[in-house]
Parts: sequence; C-alpha cells; structure tokens
Amino acid sequence: MEPNPAAALFVTAVTELASHGAIQQRLNRAWTSALADVQQADLPADLQPRVEELSQKLGGNPITRAMLTDDESARIAQEIVAVAFELCGPADTGRD
Repeated sequence: MEPNPAAALFVTAVTELASHGAIQQRLNRAWTSALADVQQADLPADLQPRVEELSQKLGGNPITRAMLTDDESARIAQEIVAVAFELCGPADTGRD
C-alpha cells in the first residue's frame, strides 16, 4: 500500500512542531515546510473541512501566523497533531 502524501506532509509538520522556538515560529515552519503543500484530493472526505480550516488560519501572511496568541497557536498545533494521527492510523508496534 502506497503511503498517503498528505500523511507524510502532516508527519513533517508534527516534526516541525516538536522542534525548538516559539510556538508561532514552529507553526510557521510547519506551514511553509509541509502543510502548504497538502492537496485536498489526497485527504479523506471527513478530514477535508478540518484541513481547510487549518489552511485558512495558517495560509495567509507570515505576519498573521506570528500574531497568533500562544493559546490560539496551541489549539492549532493540537489540531495538526490530531489530523496527523488520523491520517497515519494506528501504529503497528508488533506487540501482542
């Protein structure tokens, strides 16, 4: 089974969120390095509205992303992680 391109981009975004810097900087890097390239056609229909909302919040001017409050940024970051988990599905740990 071929990996979903959107899932790979969301994994990259989560990696950026786990890196150093202010949450607004990490969101900016997550957007510019990965999320801006997500194609709606690569998403399951039930996730498309959620990703569209993320795009509306993050896709504007970088200054807009920098102006997000810490609470707004944390909520957006949590949604990115949640979507990534849904796209990637449960991990097969090989444990019984």
